[in-house]
Amino acid sequence: MNLAQARRFARQVALPELGPDGQTRILGAKILLVDAPSAALALETAVLYLACAGVSAFVVVAADMPGDEPAWLQTLKPALPPETRFEVLPLPESGLAWAAALLDVSVVLRADFGDDAMVTACRAQGVAAVIVRAQAGAENIDLLSLRPEKSAKTAQVDDVVPSAPQTTFADSPLQSSLQIVAGTLAATEALWLVTERPPQTETSDASAVNVMRHLQFSLASAGPRPTTYNIPWPSPA
Repeated sequence: MNLAQARRFARQVALPELGPDGQTRILGAKILLVDAPSAALALETAVLYLACAGVSAFVVVAADMPGDEPAWLQTLKPALPPETRFEVLPLPESGLAWAAALLDVSVVLRADFGDDAMVTACRAQGVAAVIVRAQAGAENIDLLSLRPEKSAKTAQVDDVVPSAPQTTFADSPLQSSLQIVAGTLAATEALWLVTERPPQTETSDASAVNVMRHLQFSLASAGPRPTTYNIPWPSPA
């Protein structure tokens, strides 16, 4: 972190949860985004927060337009800091392809519950991931924070793992609000993972790894209170 960056991010560095070490990790992070056209607003929101926090390197994997920037990204780029850079790759179709795409990636962020091959590859490569889903009908947001152990790569990456169906989103004001909140939560969790902070658990184990941290959050006026809990990683097949 140079002097100009220290001045620019002075308020963030002053946060006891972040400090200079955490900000340095943010500046050096590379975030992989899984393009989901039906959840573009969630991705836009997450990228805006991440870039303004200091992340400048992004990789976008896109199924519909491999090699081309998605429309939401073209619209968003003028609002981002000038140093922000994007690399666009085709969506990996196998576990081995995901493993290659994850090289040098700090955190994966996606806005649907879609691809089992990605989760398996993240665990095998020791790459954290944030997966968020907004459900308009139930006014719910689900967020999974995947925290594999970086030093213990135990899972095997299969050559081909079938992908699950993509989530369908409704186009409505409520869904837009849900996606904005989902993107904000996803960016916050991604920054927490980039800075290598432990999950905040309801147990005495505040440094748990090899877990999937699940947050359920409702925007309904009479909805349930937010709940969080840790799900242990399943044993490798």
